[in-house]
Amino acid sequence: SCASMPGGDKAAAETGASALRKMLEAWPAAKLFPALDLARFAAANATGGAAQALLGVASADALSAAVCRGAGGSGPAALLAARLAAELLAASPSWLESRAGGMIAALVDGAVGAPAANARIARAAALLNACALLKVRGEAYGGGGLGDTLEGACAGLLASEEDTEALFRLATAAGTLAAARGRAGALIDLKPRLESLAAGGGKAGDAAREALALIEARYGDDIASDG
Repeated sequence: SCASMPGGDKAAAETGASALRKMLEAWPAAKLFPALDLARFAAANATGGAAQALLGVASADALSAAVCRGAGGSGPAALLAARLAAELLAASPSWLESRAGGMIAALVDGAVGAPAANARIARAAALLNACALLKVRGEAYGGGGLGDTLEGACAGLLASEEDTEALFRLATAAGTLAAARGRAGALIDLKPRLESLAAGGGKAGDAAREALALIEARYGDDIASDG
């Protein structure tokens, strides 16, 4: 497999990446999870030859489309699509900038029915990685609209999520986004939910308190005038 090829064998890595791209493009969503998992493993080892071959621009369409297709499914495909998205957002290949917003939208809006808890945790981790990427790259990353997409995703998922691990990641994502953005925007609307989480304690509560502190520190004047 592409993921297990030695990093020094460039030709073998390129051959493996090509084969994996074909799987990602051709396999139906319900059977896509093994290919998604191979791609996730390669992306998680971004310095290896397999990852460098797979994360090149030649794979941009195959990887981003596979995430979106998997996210629109259920079971293992939805889980592994979210995990692959998280690794891609951490590795941040150059082609991701024009595709990050679409991948996040697919993860949030594309699921059929209620995803399982592990898929929701993976989705929250992808959202957190996207917020961290925006913080590092600045608001112009993604054409300027990624921040709004992330705000909407945070708001929607925080409102409905009950799993502690997912809530911890979502609250951390909200705080990271507050630190990344130059204006408050929809972050103000997250305050009631974050305050509720903060009152509940635990690590999700700790993350919510940190997010609230960041929102207050950066956008206190906006909050006061809005109220």
